[in-house]
Amino acid sequence: MRTAALVLRSSCLAALCFAALSMPARAQATGLLPEEKCVPEVGEPGDTIAVVGMHLENTAFVRFGAVVGGFVGFKAINVVPSSVSGGRVEATVPAMNAFVPPIAGSDPIGVVTCLDSSFQPISPDHTFWYLEITFGDVKTEGVASTPTVGPKPVISFKPTGNAPDAGNPDCVLLLEQAPIGADAFLIAGFPDMPPYNVIGSGEVVIDFTRPYLIVGPVSGDANGTHEQAAPIPAALAGATLALQWFVRETGTHNLLMSNAIVAKL
Repeated sequence: MRTAALVLRSSCLAALCFAALSMPARAQATGLLPEEKCVPEVGEPGDTIAVVGMHLENTAFVRFGAVVGGFVGFKAINVVPSSVSGGRVEATVPAMNAFVPPIAGSDPIGVVTCLDSSFQPISPDHTFWYLEITFGDVKTEGVASTPTVGPKPVISFKPTGNAPDAGNPDCVLLLEQAPIGADAFLIAGFPDMPPYNVIGSGEVVIDFTRPYLIVGPVSGDANGTHEQAAPIPAALAGATLALQWFVRETGTHNLLMSNAIVAKL
């Protein structure tokens, strides 16, 4: 447990976040459209991902495939999903335990596919960025808030060329599964030390006692996906940066937060 001083700090942090998110939310219907996609498109072992689409009720396995390099080349692991419905299948990202440095032919971008009991694909191959290949330099941290309705909001980035690297002008960060119609704020700062402060059901990974940057409000689309360009200067090479989204839940106005990406640039 945190000391009383840190509990007070958490209360102040809550006030700060509510002030930052004081813009009114636009009330619209909640829920994802039946769009074929993988949510999020980025993750590491232990993270939960979802394949969203249609006619997925016969999913028996979720196949994770990656070019790990070395003698193995391509490796695929079939995972039993944690939940299955016609429009959504959830599974836990497995550890490949075979990635080698990219110079030896590995690639962070692989695929995720839903399979039936005969191991036949019943969904398209969805692009997926394996954070495991960074060996801890880029990782997910913290627990995302549990909303009143729907899945947890998650942070991600576009897999092709948009990763958070020092000197990458094309970094694009995503907030996915956010409440429909609510504006979101992206906060970049230094990571706090666990155990993280808790507001509601989510963990705050940003250390608000140190300098930070708030970007927003950022509007979302009809699926609750928010997109923000976040070019990273080369001068930040060697720094460790935490990135986390904050948003108010439509209707209840509860403060929700995504999990965070912590990147050694």
